[in-house]
Formats: sequence, C-alpha cells, structure tokens
Amino acid sequence: MAPLGLLEAVTKLQQVYGEFCQPVCREFGLSQTDLDVLLFLANHPQDNTARDVCEKRLIKKALVSVTVEKLVQLGYLQRQEDCLDRRVQRLAVLEKAQAAVAAGRRTQKAFFHAIYQNMTQEELQTYFRLQQKMVDTIEKLAQP
Repeated sequence: MAPLGLLEAVTKLQQVYGEFCQPVCREFGLSQTDLDVLLFLANHPQDNTARDVCEKRLIKKALVSVTVEKLVQLGYLQRQEDCLDRRVQRLAVLEKAQAAVAAGRRTQKAFFHAIYQNMTQEELQTYFRLQQKMVDTIEKLAQP
C-alpha cells in the first residue's frame, strides 16, 4: 500500500467507525465527539483531564471543552478538582453514563470484529506486531 493509501485507509476507517456508532449516538442523543470523549474517559480512567482527551484523541481544545460541558449537563461526567493542583480538573464518568458506555463498548467490539473478520490469528498477530512498530516510530518522530 502506498503511503497515501494508508492515510486514505485511516480516513475511511474513521468514517466506517462513525457509521457503526450512529445508532448509539441516536439512542442517547450524543454526537460522535460526545461518544468519543465519553468512551475515552471510561476506557482510560488514568487519562482523566480534558488535556488528556485533546492530546490522546487529537480533538481540538474548544470542542473538548464544549463536549465536556454537555456531558456534565447530561449527568454523564463530573468535574473534580485535583487535590495537588486546583487548576487541574479531573473528569469522572458517572453511573448515569453506564448504559451509553456499555452500548459504545459493544459497538467498538463489533466494529473491530468486523474489520478483523477476514484475518487469521497469525495474520492478526503479525498485524499487531507491525502496528506497534509503527506506533513506536511515530512516537519517536513526534518528540521535539
């Protein structure tokens, strides 16, 4: 696959993932970004600040800010002041969000099952090994 083919594949992957998520978004009245932020916080509880969401999910700061506010208003998230630095606000997923989180996780599982369905276990192991090499290289290239 040519390098541009990889970028096109990533774009198509995001589009298909969004299509998989639409029923969950409709059911819970969420945008794709709302669901992405909620699932990120639920799946990575150690990365629990808006800054973490921005850096790791590559979502713009203003969009994360609006999304977090919406999720707080819906009762899905709670802001908590950090005990060591009151300027930092930790985000906690609340009980009210659990149905949306569970539906989102089922959708993520179905999505990955669908995209990996034509691969053997051996091919998947090779893919994951190569993917990790690419991620490691990207991390090195991204360092200032």
